[in-house]
Amino acid sequence: WLDLPMLRHAARVSGFTGVAVNHVDVLAGLTELKVCTGYEIDGEEIDTVPSTTDRWERCEPVFRELGTWEEFDSSAVAEEGYGALPAAAREYLEFVADETDTPVYAVGVGPDREETVELTNPFEE
Repeated sequence: WLDLPMLRHAARVSGFTGVAVNHVDVLAGLTELKVCTGYEIDGEEIDTVPSTTDRWERCEPVFRELGTWEEFDSSAVAEEGYGALPAAAREYLEFVADETDTPVYAVGVGPDREETVELTNPFEE
């Protein structure tokens, strides 16, 4: 499952301007899709990585279950664009972007390099 606290931390310390999310096709057809949104430690819920390894080892993940989506034709989605992704897949991507305060620049929708949907070209900004 995706570890959002770790991704949030990486985005902050590295100064992400955007992310590429790969393997969205691999998530298709799952019966459940969970995302770690925080950790519980000593009865407290936190939404970022702990400051010490001692605290880290005592953390338990807090999961949020998101909607799943059916398998799709990755070539068709790559050709048609972001709007051709199943609605639940777009909701997942928008959730990740909101939670990390980082826009999604590209989405890998299939196994081939050409099966990528580009939302923003970071080199044209």
